[in-house]
Amino acid sequence: MTSDNPPGTVSRLPLVIGGGIVVAIVMLAVALLVGRGPKVYEPGTPEATIQNFVQAELDGDTEAMLETLTERLRNECGDSIEQWGDWWPRSNDGTRVELEQIEISGDEAHGVVLIRRSNSADPFDNSSWDNKAKFDLVKLDGDWLIDDSSWVYFEDCKRGLG
Repeated sequence: MTSDNPPGTVSRLPLVIGGGIVVAIVMLAVALLVGRGPKVYEPGTPEATIQNFVQAELDGDTEAMLETLTERLRNECGDSIEQWGDWWPRSNDGTRVELEQIEISGDEAHGVVLIRRSNSADPFDNSSWDNKAKFDLVKLDGDWLIDDSSWVYFEDCKRGLG
């Protein structure tokens, strides 16, 4: 076996290859972490309707929230949503929402979301709270709409608070 290296020296080729592999792995990890945004559900699905409602709530867009509801629920709870919409703090910074469950059966769907809200960016701050909300959806004229929910707006209007 012959070597192009002068006697007493070691080839740098393995070092260069190893360094290139490490750089490639780091770049891939950064791309995966930076490229992670919120999951976007396919339009026209119950999941997308729930996501649109929640995102509209986080954005303070009561009109967009109302568009995700059946006419019955808009008539029953629309005023509650508008009243809460003026009061509810608007910040996505400390809010995380996870769709935990979705069950679809024909033109009906049932979903559960976990909402985690924090008033601080400090991971050790205990001023956060978790809440689960259920959503019942129906498919009307090809669109999935929320027909009932345990989200705070709806619970208040059912109790006559909104």
